[in-house]
Amino acid sequence: MIYCPATENGFEDISPKSINVFFPTFGKDKDGNDIITEPAKATIGDFVTLAMSAIVAYYAREKQESPINSEYILYEATPQERTDLLTAIAEIRGKWYAVPQTVADTLKKDADKQPADEQPKND
Repeated sequence: MIYCPATENGFEDISPKSINVFFPTFGKDKDGNDIITEPAKATIGDFVTLAMSAIVAYYAREKQESPINSEYILYEATPQERTDLLTAIAEIRGKWYAVPQTVADTLKKDADKQPADEQPKND
């Protein structure tokens, strides 16, 4: 996996959504401090699609065909593999954007709360 502009472009090419679904909405509290006013709207399916985009981006950079495809992730991956995939994409995305670990952990927990039956659109 690699997180780079190609990853985000790939997500937007595969998904009908903007990459902005991964960003929370910020505002100010009564004291003028920056706060999250609305959590990111990304679903588990969005994170899976983003992870697949990161895998494809890595192998495209290496000029190789990806050994992992969306069908494997959707139909054959074990629960542990899916958890590992979501953890990995959250970690590399956090590093790319220099997201503090506490915020990254909160965003990952929010993603984990999404219904398990949500699946990414597969065009």
